[in-house]
Amino acid sequence: MSGLPRWKVVGGGDKGGILVREKKETSSSQLDARLGTNAIIEELQLSGERLHFRKIEGDGPDTGWVSTRLKGKDLLLPVDEHRGARRPLVAWKDLAGQALGPWLAHEDKVTTVHFDSVGSCPRLVSACWSTASVRAWELSARPRQLWEMTTSGLVSDVLFTSASCLLTAVSANPMPSGSVCHQADFKQRMAELDDQLGDGDQLVCWSTNPPAPKRRMTFHQRGCHRLQAWPAGAAPELVASASADRLAVSAVEGDGCPKPEPAWNTVRPHGDGKLRHLAWESAERLWSCDTSGLVKMWDVGSGSSSAITETHLAVENASALAFLGEPGLLIAHETGFAFVDPGSGKLMRQQYTKDVVATACGVSNGQKDQSDFFAGVGCNLVRYETRFAGAEAKSHAVGMWTLPAKVTSVDAVSQSTTLVAVGLQDGKLAVFDAD
Repeated sequence: MSGLPRWKVVGGGDKGGILVREKKETSSSQLDARLGTNAIIEELQLSGERLHFRKIEGDGPDTGWVSTRLKGKDLLLPVDEHRGARRPLVAWKDLAGQALGPWLAHEDKVTTVHFDSVGSCPRLVSACWSTASVRAWELSARPRQLWEMTTSGLVSDVLFTSASCLLTAVSANPMPSGSVCHQADFKQRMAELDDQLGDGDQLVCWSTNPPAPKRRMTFHQRGCHRLQAWPAGAAPELVASASADRLAVSAVEGDGCPKPEPAWNTVRPHGDGKLRHLAWESAERLWSCDTSGLVKMWDVGSGSSSAITETHLAVENASALAFLGEPGLLIAHETGFAFVDPGSGKLMRQQYTKDVVATACGVSNGQKDQSDFFAGVGCNLVRYETRFAGAEAKSHAVGMWTLPAKVTSVDAVSQSTTLVAVGLQDGKLAVFDAD
């Protein structure tokens, strides 16, 4: 055996098999013969719902391109060596004990990953900043791409607001000629340019079936960098969005779209600082953090546009912000973690790591207090648990997964079990049951 994944043809029973084309594009030439129903094939390449195959047994061409699904129906199913063709996993509980990937999802670094914790089926959406692409994945033993969309600029964040609505935050102009440049200094220069974004390009609500713009929010004039929903792990009621020129909170309508005008906003929330991170404490209290470590708390419920507390942390390159409840407000940065007391806004403690912390998150489970969080530390995904000894607290590593490239994005959700997704520097994704 070659070791390549195998598939069984389950469609086309009433037509003598399924269509085969010469190339991936569905506009390419169709072969004379169909690939027979019940044929077994090897996967040479999988691109979305198009599969390049080599026939192992059955009727039809020896090689070509076929579709795995058509109009919502399976034409092919993955083959289990011992049990034959198997259906994809369709419920969150089916992911218990699973470790999926890493699989190649993008051509460049994965900027953000986000679980669809609103829908009933296990889905994950990923974004690649430099290629302005967003892709959705059905999570099963063999993750399958559901759809892809291209944004009008470099996408920095995504957020499901309903099972059929997705928000995209676009922070900068598209790369010249749509090319991917791997030079860090060139990317940094591009990250600062948002003068080519049109009115409403910065924050867009999309319908996902099929992907199409549904509403453009026009209250951000500069590139939008971050999105955060309240409550987490459930259908959002509020969505916060952050750009250099505005921090805004929008109410979510019944169809999943944020209202066109914000319910609350403040102008230039961090002055000249690079506002990149948000975290909700409650429906009234919102935290923000820029890359220099300036942390602010906003009383959204009062309508005041002035910050209630400000804390300047002695950190470099803040990379994540998460509200953990009793353990405090977590700020991940280049050399470790800082924990801030939400009541006073004062620094409680610092904790250092041996490698750079590129990203971190709590677990979206709808609970106010969380003792656990996940962090991307170099090429490792690390799970930390906060333990208390009287008034003292420290976060201990209780689990670690080593990946083939640096971890660049992470999301975690509690759905029957605790699932964590990571995006990697080399464009790959992986999903783990962390319990």
